[in-house]
Amino acid sequence: MHQTTLARTTLNWTAYHSLADCAALWCEFQKRAIRTPYQRFEWINSWMETFGRRDGTEPLIVVGFDGETPRILLPLAVDRELGARRLTWLAGDWCDYAMPLIAPELAETLTEADVATIWRTVSEIAGGADYLLLERQPLKLGDFDNPFARYDARRFTSKAYALRIGGDWESFYARMHSTKSRRRLRDKEKRIKRCGEIVFRKLSGATDIHGGVAELLDWKVAQILERGAFNPFDDTTSDMFLAHVLTSAPEFARIYAMDVGGKMVAAAIGLVDGKTISIFQLAYGPGPCARYSPGRILIHKVMKAAIEERLEIFDFSLGDESYKLDVCDIHVEMMQTSHAMTASGWLPAALHTAKSIAKRRVKASERLTAATFAFNRAVHRLGFSSVGRVRSDIDPEPPTTKAPVSAQS
Repeated sequence: MHQTTLARTTLNWTAYHSLADCAALWCEFQKRAIRTPYQRFEWINSWMETFGRRDGTEPLIVVGFDGETPRILLPLAVDRELGARRLTWLAGDWCDYAMPLIAPELAETLTEADVATIWRTVSEIAGGADYLLLERQPLKLGDFDNPFARYDARRFTSKAYALRIGGDWESFYARMHSTKSRRRLRDKEKRIKRCGEIVFRKLSGATDIHGGVAELLDWKVAQILERGAFNPFDDTTSDMFLAHVLTSAPEFARIYAMDVGGKMVAAAIGLVDGKTISIFQLAYGPGPCARYSPGRILIHKVMKAAIEERLEIFDFSLGDESYKLDVCDIHVEMMQTSHAMTASGWLPAALHTAKSIAKRRVKASERLTAATFAFNRAVHRLGFSSVGRVRSDIDPEPPTTKAPVSAQS
């Protein structure tokens, strides 16, 4: 049993090496913990059942207890890079926000010195970690100032953005866009209607969801390759992951579609958690409607539905796209940590730091960004990278660790 004395409390630690072993505890704790949608058991369990099984990921779920009451839960993975043993956030590449689940009473007293103490303890529990790689950490979450995001940290390559929503849709929409912008969008929607009746819907049923996810990601990959950006959807494990969470937790994870003339032309995946909806992916298809902003029109329809559902925050998440800067009133600084715990961890930690600095410098320069995208497009055309989507070799119907029914709310 490991014990840690913090500034205002003492925690006893328990490690779990299987999500099944801590499912009930996790699902109960997430109801009251400070966290984001990406720390929900349903999200990370779906990742483990797909990507985790494919890659043989070694999970390490570390829980700090005060007596028998959990105060903090850190969902981590243990792996190796350049011969060094590292700790990262579990499912971190698929979490737009990464952090522990923290009880509100602990959050009120947690200091940056406490965080350093916690990471030393967690490293010991892991059997010794050479370095920490902790990306996409929000500096603030509502009123909570996240000390984990400050630990030996530097700014991440982009910020995150959200918009406060509420009231009636027409009044809100009028406040969000100028008269000229609203007129332009009405004209685009009229042009889309010439192609057929517009229907906004939420997909349901395994067949509909699997098909919708596959089409959305095919569109997304085509747009990514055309732009010259990095493609994270290069095999169909991503389809399986998203379909898994959408079918196993439909009140939390939803896929919205806009059909025109009976055919889906745009789709979005949203995560509804408390009073917030977070848009995880959005894409639209080719064809005559593509020139009339179907993705933007779909987002407005999702936003209207969210207001009618009495949600309060519309989270556009990561990315510094201009439209987010135009409409969002919440800007979240994102941080990352690449911290060597031993001499063996110094080199990989330093390389990740250098890579992060280079990415930020490229993004800050329009000229370097354009050159990078042009180079990537050339690489795609020459066939030196995957231009399609490789079929995953994992079992398409994996065994699942389900959240307790009482926790799926």
